Amino acid sequence: MSTARVRRHLGPDGRLVLTTPNPFYAVHFVEFLLSAAEARWNGEHVAWICAFTLGNLLARRGLELDQCVYFTRSRRLRQLLRLLHLPCPRWLASTLVVVAKPAREEAPAQLRRSARA
Repeated sequence: MSTARVRRHLGPDGRLVLTTPNPFYAVHFVEFLLSAAEARWNGEHVAWICAFTLGNLLARRGLELDQCVYFTRSRRLRQLLRLLHLPCPRWLASTLVVVAKPAREEAPAQLRRSARA
């Protein structure tokens, strides 16, 4: 992911939407226990990334987390959660959806000190 380039192309009100497999999804844990090593993971994904790690990566590139949502592909589970007015719990969510925005730029330390005086 080239987050440095994304930041340059985002306008001040722009948003970046990222999706990644949820590393805390219960089915992934079961697959880990029951599957052969070569069959466990999607070869297109080089690392498991949680919201905390993704937030740190984005912050290093001048972006900040705006929203983080756990999403399930299961239509029945989505319908049940909607009926109960509940968000999808992290361990039942197959996908992590993150929305990032440009970070607010802080004034240099010298300017902050002069503003206090």
